[in-house]
Amino acid sequence: DGRGDAKERAAAEVAALERGCKGDKKLRHPVCECMSSLVKPAVISGRRRAQMRQVRGNAWVSDKFVSFHQIGHWAMKTVLAHSVSLHHASYGLPVSDMQTLAFVKTDLPLSDHEEQLLQLSFSRYRPAPALRLWQKEIDAGGGVCFERAWQSKSMEVYARASEDADAFREVAYKHYGLHHAQAECPPARVALLVRGGSRPRTILNFDKFERYLHTLGVAKVHRLEISGENTSEEQASRFASFGLLMTPHSSQLANLVFARRNAALIEIVPFYFNSVFANLAQVFGMHYQAAQGGHLESRSPISEAARWCTHDRYVMHICEKQKVWTDWINENFYGNLTEFKHVARTAIKHLDAACGGPGAWLAQLREHH
Repeated sequence: DGRGDAKERAAAEVAALERGCKGDKKLRHPVCECMSSLVKPAVISGRRRAQMRQVRGNAWVSDKFVSFHQIGHWAMKTVLAHSVSLHHASYGLPVSDMQTLAFVKTDLPLSDHEEQLLQLSFSRYRPAPALRLWQKEIDAGGGVCFERAWQSKSMEVYARASEDADAFREVAYKHYGLHHAQAECPPARVALLVRGGSRPRTILNFDKFERYLHTLGVAKVHRLEISGENTSEEQASRFASFGLLMTPHSSQLANLVFARRNAALIEIVPFYFNSVFANLAQVFGMHYQAAQGGHLESRSPISEAARWCTHDRYVMHICEKQKVWTDWINENFYGNLTEFKHVARTAIKHLDAACGGPGAWLAQLREHH
């Protein structure tokens, strides 16, 4: 009943359990499997529980923080729900009896693209969950008490396996009326993703990158501008249209879930950000490389950890723990042309191989221009 000594004892037990779940020798306890940065055990009094909203049946809880409706975080949690649904028998997931979707740290309104991604991701849940709960509704009554709740703790994961990624791509292409090509050869089109808004992370010396591409046989680089103003169909079709995409680090790369298998991605960054889109590209069957280095427009000094991370493209995974996020994360920058030349040649070799052999993809590119 949460009164007196009973409440204190329960609180102490929960605190010990939480410490055990986080310790070096983690407890093998069901509660530990449910914990995340936003989901923790707590002692709830009988009175408070009576005030909380009671949600019966099965609920899918998305606990990923979506700041300013950031499409990268949104897609990460929704697309993964599709992958999990393909393995519902293994997980005991009731895809035919999921009544509620609950979104912690997210509120309405959704953009058109967010709504479309949500519908695609839960397309295998039939009938579709009838109730949606948002952060304001969850907070309004002091919380929600679920009868049965399901969630994924996975971070930086969009699909459990490449087969799951292919299944999502097939569902999405059918939904948007895009041709779902079975061929291994990606489209003969080269594009640069241009970020909009007040934090564009512009590659200030991209003209030099473009001139080098001309020497490799790339006659034209299309500018691919994507923002929340674009419809969901426009965003999907544009990402399905390229064979080679160059880009600064951007949450819009969540749209790689619509890109063609075997397409190539070059992320041009002044320092290491994270491995999110490398992981996404890999599971969706794309060729990923990062061209790191260069310097910021302000020439602000980069921390030793970040500078070390820019020197060796083979140690990117080690840099994940260096926490290089600083005030200059959104600055415009001058890219590393030497590094770009290396990864561009490798990307084109990959594209040629996917299309039949040396020069095959470049030949198609010349035909289209």
